[in-house]
Amino acid sequence: MERMKFKVWVVILVVGFSLGLLGQVRPYDRVSGEEQVWSMFRHDPYHTGVANEVEISPPLFLHFKINLGAETDSSPSFSNSALFIGDESGFMKCFDVSSGKLLWSVSKGDNVPIKSTPAVFDGKVYYGDDYGRLFCVSQENGDILWTYQAGDRIASSPLVVDIEGRKLLFFGSADRTVYCLDASNGTEVWQYTTNDSVYSSPVFYSGKIIVGSYDGYLYCFDAVKGNLVWKVELKNKLLSVSQKIYSSPAVDVSRRLVFVGSYNHYFYALNAEDGSVKWTFDAGSEIYASPIIYKDNVICPAVNGVICLNEDTGTERWRYTCSGNLFASPSLEFGYVMLSEKSGEFSCLNMQTGERIWNYTVASGSKSGPVPAYEHIFFYGDKTIYAFSDKSKVGQPILEVTPTKLDFGTVDKGSKLTQLLYVKNINRDVITGATIGDLQGTVSTDSDWITLDPLTFKSNSQTVSVTVDTSRFLEGQSYEGKIYVKTNGGNATIKVRISIKQSLNPSLSTSLKEIEFGNVDKGKILEANFYIENSHRDPVTGKWIGELKGTISSDKPWISVSPQSFESNKQLVNVKVDTSTLEEGKDYTGFINIVSNGGNISLSIHLIINKPLPPPVERKIIILQIGNNIFKVNDEIKTLDSPPIIKNGRTLVPIRAIVEAMGGSVSWDGTEKKVTITLKDTVIELWINKPQ
Repeated sequence: MERMKFKVWVVILVVGFSLGLLGQVRPYDRVSGEEQVWSMFRHDPYHTGVANEVEISPPLFLHFKINLGAETDSSPSFSNSALFIGDESGFMKCFDVSSGKLLWSVSKGDNVPIKSTPAVFDGKVYYGDDYGRLFCVSQENGDILWTYQAGDRIASSPLVVDIEGRKLLFFGSADRTVYCLDASNGTEVWQYTTNDSVYSSPVFYSGKIIVGSYDGYLYCFDAVKGNLVWKVELKNKLLSVSQKIYSSPAVDVSRRLVFVGSYNHYFYALNAEDGSVKWTFDAGSEIYASPIIYKDNVICPAVNGVICLNEDTGTERWRYTCSGNLFASPSLEFGYVMLSEKSGEFSCLNMQTGERIWNYTVASGSKSGPVPAYEHIFFYGDKTIYAFSDKSKVGQPILEVTPTKLDFGTVDKGSKLTQLLYVKNINRDVITGATIGDLQGTVSTDSDWITLDPLTFKSNSQTVSVTVDTSRFLEGQSYEGKIYVKTNGGNATIKVRISIKQSLNPSLSTSLKEIEFGNVDKGKILEANFYIENSHRDPVTGKWIGELKGTISSDKPWISVSPQSFESNKQLVNVKVDTSTLEEGKDYTGFINIVSNGGNISLSIHLIINKPLPPPVERKIIILQIGNNIFKVNDEIKTLDSPPIIKNGRTLVPIRAIVEAMGGSVSWDGTEKKVTITLKDTVIELWINKPQ
């Protein structure tokens, strides 16, 4: 019976998608600057099982061991230089990958085994247990953020993916159900019930989720809505064996193929779009583990060994027979296939030939698969995690950075605060205790409010000063940045956190910074208006914080303001300037002073009083015509006593008429025979028959 239940639309996944064809996704674009690392079951949302970011070559040497203290079928996941793994005693544990130091562990205290591999995503760790609880805990300290209760145990490893910032979490349960939750709060989005237990871990493909069930069917769902897209029964009709699917599928996005193994000994290649079977391969034994996808190869992990097949045809290229049963999913890095057998045999195979070129034996193994991360291969066996590196790493330093986070707490805006990071080489000779190798590297940050000193170093013990500048931060907000320490002994990412106090005081601001009247005439009354406002608002609600109040005054008697006091978060202010007492031709500057409980502001006023203009000059146009007694003065017709004449080539005009028309006067002194012409301030004297 099939049953589907829908909840409110939440988010959907995908880690950062560059889809050429729908589903050709680059899984690490979801968080800019996030490291590429094995952070979930089978490395990525497509379960390729390939760690391209790790490049080490056999022979390998044991770098360090981590005493887990319990058995486990969970495989480790990694993020931010930390290893995360669950165990049979019910603990989820976090270790430093450089030193193997336990950073934190969390348990409900009821010894319920954790078999699923954790998924680390956006600062959270997700995993299920045998009570059917799906946990979300803090990556930083293991605090439980939320839990979801399914109907039966969860051995399926959760998948968390993101589409356009909307996050969904998928997993299966022994209660026969495939679940989709909102990864941020654990709210159920949808569920689909199959006909048997779901131990297979979901894989992502082009907006869809593909997962197997113990009922022998492979299912494909719409990731957001939970609609069944297709399902196909994978059955071996030739053998009377169990048809259960425990193996988790893997997808080759570029070829649109999904690969999965079954208890029925068959390994399948299907069209990921419609579920049609492209080819099958008889592996000769049950298949519990999950495949590896690499170029045009797919590695089929059967119980009796691994077989390399051509993806397109299913043709066998090589086969490696295990000395013990293989239940753990293999991994691939730098052209090498890593195996962890139930017997406790760790092996490294040449990807091209299948030849075993290195091995290491411990007392016992499990279903926990080998994982390449941070220039190591991590194997589990005999309650211990073994960290192997290649011979080129012998004699090299091992980085440790403390503290692993910097929390400046809640501070006042504008504060400049400093804390210290301690960068050390912790690789020591086990007999002499002498430091091994010389640590050197760089320190950088993704945030411009963080200052580091020094930025480069060459020392086995280096102190780094970390200073934060909060001057550009908003009150009431929290900020997080990252510091990257990259060295020849490993890398580390340190989170920096700081919160800014929310002040309850108002903050004074004005709509104008100055008032410029320019050139004006004396005697005018000038006016201007501006607003006083409280600029301190809650960044979320937009409401004013505090109540602004204060006084307004001027420093010059010719400036008046209204009102002269205020108690309001927004106040209109009127300014008047009386120029009647100001001196013409001079430049004047005054100030309006605002004193308030939200700060003080001085606003300048500037003007120039114009100089007086001289009286206008009266223009007169006089028009005379030779031999004509009529003449014009500014178009006014007047009569001459004598008309203008031309004599001996010279033009003679009646001077009296012209001067009087211009506002002057002409007088005659008969005694001296002198003519006096007066025009405003100008006096001209002429004598008859007296050249001068």
